[in-house]
Amino acid sequence: MEQKEVYEKFIKGSIITTLLLGGPLGVMILLSIFLQVEGAAVFSQKLLQLHAHFQLFGWLGLFIMGIAYHVIPRFKASQIPSKNLADLSFLLVAGGLVVRGLQLFLPEESQLAAFSAVLQTLGAITFTYVIYRTVQASEQPREPFEGFVYAALIWYTVGSILNLASTLSPASGMREAFIHSMLLGFATNMIMAVGVRTMPVFLGLRQAEEKHINYILVSYNAAVILRVAALAMGLSALLQLTVVLEAIALIAFIYTLNIFAKPEIDLPPMEASKNLERSVKGAYIWLIAALMIDLYSNFLGGSFYIRGAYLHAVTVGFISMMIFGYATRIIPIFRGVDLHSLKLADTALYLLIGGNILRVVLELFQPLTASLNPILGLSGAITLAAYAVFSYNIWLTMVKPYEED
Repeated sequence: MEQKEVYEKFIKGSIITTLLLGGPLGVMILLSIFLQVEGAAVFSQKLLQLHAHFQLFGWLGLFIMGIAYHVIPRFKASQIPSKNLADLSFLLVAGGLVVRGLQLFLPEESQLAAFSAVLQTLGAITFTYVIYRTVQASEQPREPFEGFVYAALIWYTVGSILNLASTLSPASGMREAFIHSMLLGFATNMIMAVGVRTMPVFLGLRQAEEKHINYILVSYNAAVILRVAALAMGLSALLQLTVVLEAIALIAFIYTLNIFAKPEIDLPPMEASKNLERSVKGAYIWLIAALMIDLYSNFLGGSFYIRGAYLHAVTVGFISMMIFGYATRIIPIFRGVDLHSLKLADTALYLLIGGNILRVVLELFQPLTASLNPILGLSGAITLAAYAVFSYNIWLTMVKPYEED
C-alpha cells in the first residue's frame, strides 16, 4: 500500500504544469509569431525556452517519474526503498518548475534559471537513486528491459546537468544537447523499457529476442552519447553520422519488438486495449516520421520551422501519444477502477493526432504554407484541447474510490 499513492502527485503535477503553463505558452508563441504581433520575436524566444522547460520537466518528467515509481517495483516484485525520498524527488523537480516560472515576471538576467536547474538536478539524482535501489533489491533474475531503465536514469541525470550548464552558458549547442538528452535519452529509453516489458502482454506480440534487445540498447545509447557530444561541442560532421546511427537503432527496435506484426496471441477484445494499440502504433509511426525529418534536416538543410516539425513529431506525436495510450490502459489498473470514459480517451487521442498533423505538415512546407499560418496557430489550440480532455479523464479516474469485488 505504501507505493500505491506515490505516483498520483507526479501525474497531477504533470497535468497541472502542461495545462496551466507549458501548453498555453505554446499556443501564445504560435499566435504571437503568426499573427505578427509587434515584438513577437523577442517575446517568443523567452516564452519558447519556458515552454520547452515546462514540457520537458513538467509534462514529460513528472509523468514518467510517477509511472516509473509505480510500475518498476511491480515489474521486479520489489519495493521502493523510501517513500520519503520519492516524495522529495517530486518536491525538488516541482519546486524547480515553480522557480523557473517566476522568470515570466522577471528580467532576463535573473539567476532563477540556474537555481531552478540545481533543484531539478537534485530531483533527478534522487529519482535515479530510488529506482536503481528498487531494481537492485529484487531477487528476480535480470530482465532485458532493465538496461533501458538504467539508461533512462543516467540520461535524466545528464539532461538535468546539461540544463544547468545551459543556464550558465549562452551557447545554443548546450541547450540542444540538453533537449536531446531529455527526449531521445531519458523519455525514449523509458518508453523502450516499458515496451519491452509489456508489449507482449498487452498486445499479444511475439517476445523479442533478448540478444537483439541488448544489442539495440548498446548501439542506440552509443549513438545518443555521440550526438549529445556533437551538439554540445558543435561537431557538425559527427552530428550527421549520429543522426543515421540513431535512426538505424530505433528502426531496428521497432522491427525487433514486432510492433506492426500480426499478434501471436488473440486477446479478448477490450476497448482500452484498442486505444492502447492505436496509441502505440500511432506513436511509432510518428517516431519514424520524426527520424525522416531529422535525416532531411541534417543532410539537406533545415530551417527553424523544420526543426519545430521534428521536435513536435517527437514530443507530441511519439512521446505524448505513448503517454496517452499507456496512461489510459494502466492508471485504472493502478487504482483498481474502470477508466472514467473510453470515449474521452479516444477523443483526446484523435485531437492530438489532428492537431499535430496540422502543426507538422504546415511547418514542413513553410514558406509555401505561409498563407495558412492562422491554421498553424489553431493547431496549438487543438493540441492543448487534447491534453485537457486527456487530463480531465485521467484525473477523474484517479479520484475514483477503489472498487472491491
